[in-house]
Amino acid sequence: ALPISSMYVLSARIPHLDFNKEYSVEVLIYHCSRLGPPSSPFNIKISSKGPSPPRNLRGQALSENSVQLTWLPPEDPNGGIIKYTIECQPRSVPSEQKWIDTEVDRKS
Repeated sequence: ALPISSMYVLSARIPHLDFNKEYSVEVLIYHCSRLGPPSSPFNIKISSKGPSPPRNLRGQALSENSVQLTWLPPEDPNGGIIKYTIECQPRSVPSEQKWIDTEVDRKS
């Protein structure tokens, strides 16, 4: 059960669901000291494997060899974000990708 403490809340996120598993969801109204009848069941299968992409990526050059990146969290974190990984490679020369792990390099 996911308690909602206001009658004005008309949506809820249910975290920590398993990928490729089917769920049935119902909503019940709690009035005074009683539960009302449940809604019709809504069946859903979790088919997204990960979060949606980060939003509003921006960059600002800080010097001749560094840049400051900023972004907003994804619209759908799909269970929560643990860390971000940044991929960087020169555009003009094919080369190996450079990966930066934000959990290790917590530079702001």
